[in-house]
Order: sequence, then structure tokens, then C-alpha cells
Amino acid sequence: MADWDNRTMPASPRRRLEARQRGEVAQSRLLRAAGQLLVVVVALGWLGAGVVDAMAGMMRTGLQGAAAGIDGSGAGVVRSVGELVSPTAMAVLPVLLVSVVVAVLVSLLQTGWLWSPGIMSPRWDRLDLSSGLSRMVGEGSGGRVLAVVGQLVIIASLGGWYVASRWGELLTGATAAGRRPRDWSSG
Repeated sequence: MADWDNRTMPASPRRRLEARQRGEVAQSRLLRAAGQLLVVVVALGWLGAGVVDAMAGMMRTGLQGAAAGIDGSGAGVVRSVGELVSPTAMAVLPVLLVSVVVAVLVSLLQTGWLWSPGIMSPRWDRLDLSSGLSRMVGEGSGGRVLAVVGQLVIIASLGGWYVASRWGELLTGATAAGRRPRDWSSG
């Protein structure tokens, strides 16, 4: 059997076409995630105020409902949940749509217009528990874990830096409604 890791000749055009028809094309998950993150950060820069206002309204409505008591009937619970979720969902929906569109566009840029229904069919040979565990714990998994943890640390650090640099504005926005942040509990 040939050693598939040490190929010296490039794949023939026929092999490339067969692989493309099976949906086996090279694409970078990291590039897609980075593109999504970049565009979503820009979208939140434009739409973030509306999202924050909607979430603040959701919290205000939830706290008012908790203070007034919620009707325990099914219709009352559905109405209360609808009052909480609907405005926030409508504020978050544009950001989610931008994220989905960017993921599709980055995939199209990487692979071209590739539609392969065969890739959606189940592959029963991949359901082997031992091979799945060997892929999760096997060679190179430690490096992937470190890369993911590193990315998480970078994203959390940038988010923390952004919030810390805007802390005064956040407190000013919280007190603009005429109440101090801790006065909400005193009624």
C-alpha cells in the first residue's frame, strides 16, 4: 500500500474532478471564522446600540414582570415570553443574518460554486466510536486545543479591553434613565 502522506506527484485533473464532485475541496474553517468575526464586529458597531437597547428593554420588562407577578396560566406565560423575546429577536436578527451571509460568501470564495448533494448523505463508516475517539485524542489534537484556547483568550481579552475602555460611557448610559445602577432593587 502506498504511503499517502508522502506523495511526490500532484493529483491528476481527473482525481481533482472526482474529489470535487464528492465535495472534498480544500477550505479553511479559520478563514471563515475570522471573516465572520470581522464582519460581525463591524455590524455590531453599526447595530450594537439597538441590540443593547433591546436587551436593556428585555431586562426592564422582565424585572417589571417579576415585581408585578406573572400570571401562571399558559396564555400569560406565552404573552410574557413574547414581550421579552420579540423585541430582542428583531434587534439581533440583522446581526445573525449578516453572519450567515458572510459564512456563505466566504465559503463561496474559497470553493467556488460547488453544490454536492453527496456530501449531505450519511457516511456510516464515520460512525465508528474507536476511530472518532482516536481523531479527538489522537495526533495533533493537543495543538488544535491550544489554538482554540489561544483564540478564546484573544477574543476575551479584546472584549474585556473594549468594555474597560468604555466603562464610563456604559455607566453614563445606565444612569441616563434617571436611576443609578443599584437603585433598581429599591423600587
